[in-house]
Amino acid sequence: MYAVSDETSRWYTSFTAREGGQILTLDLASTNLVKRDNSMNSEEIAQFRSYLTSQSMKRTPVQIYDALEEAYRQLLETVDQFPETAFTQPYREGVWSIAEIVEHVMLFMASYEQAICMLLEQGLQPPDVNDRSENLLRQEPVKRLELLRALQSSLQHLAHTIHQTEPASHLEVTWKHFELGALHWREWLLLARVHLLDHVRQLQTMRLNSVESWKSHLTSD
Repeated sequence: MYAVSDETSRWYTSFTAREGGQILTLDLASTNLVKRDNSMNSEEIAQFRSYLTSQSMKRTPVQIYDALEEAYRQLLETVDQFPETAFTQPYREGVWSIAEIVEHVMLFMASYEQAICMLLEQGLQPPDVNDRSENLLRQEPVKRLELLRALQSSLQHLAHTIHQTEPASHLEVTWKHFELGALHWREWLLLARVHLLDHVRQLQTMRLNSVESWKSHLTSD
């Protein structure tokens, strides 16, 4: 499940839908986001698909990418607030470490980048994404700088390709997401932005709520 919005000032941070006189808000700023079953129900899928469809065409690809880059800046700023000793150490059992969250973000961003650029640069049909387990974390420790450099490389490739592409091109080509169904490249680009922001918010929440837990955990070792 993803957090999104139609509001001009916060069109990518929270999702509010009005149906039958009621207001439904989906909020994913949770420290347990990557450990829970975060599958969407059919109503949520329909709402989110409607958001992707409308906002991916309302915003230009460059505008969407600029918002994606801003989320990356927030990610760097947030990760930098954690001590190096806490990067690979979960502050409590059952929650991913910062390193695992950043690696998860990097792996999915690489998959978004490769698929979008495959289409825009070579005119090739990207493969369907049939299962979230296609992007598995590595078992060995991963360094902070290595992860952030890989993420930056994906974003730089996306930026170059998007700025060279006619916004209305290739919209007839779609490939499937394991929950959301067939999306075109502008919808996938917006999805990448939403996914990154979800995990930025997750890290920000961890930072706010977990400083004392980390201190206690690290000093007890």
